[in-house]
Amino acid sequence: MKSVLVIDDEKQIVELLEFVLEKNGYKVITAANGAFGFRKYKELEPDLVIVDIFMPKKNGMETIDDIMDINNDCKIIAISGGGRIINMDEKIKRLKELGVSFLSKPFEEDELISLVNEVLDK
Repeated sequence: MKSVLVIDDEKQIVELLEFVLEKNGYKVITAANGAFGFRKYKELEPDLVIVDIFMPKKNGMETIDDIMDINNDCKIIAISGGGRIINMDEKIKRLKELGVSFLSKPFEEDELISLVNEVLDK
């Protein structure tokens, strides 16, 4: 069973992702912020990380950089509603340069599962 680490500060998003992913056969690990998520990544080495871009303590971009510093081949999907920042296009461009997939909130269940399967199959 493939494992997915979900890092997001919004409890409702975490619960939704956990429900959808488990329903589709994935083992889910959760973290409420980037710092905790990075520690869980180092400890558990999940198959995939889904991380929100905008979080307190350590944002998603910093978390992605830290994870890729220890595993450049890590499979990551970044998610965001994007409404809180003007330069979202720049962030998406940087994510693509890093090989990180992006999914905009809100998203449909089938969009999420399709992207998760695609990223894990790479």
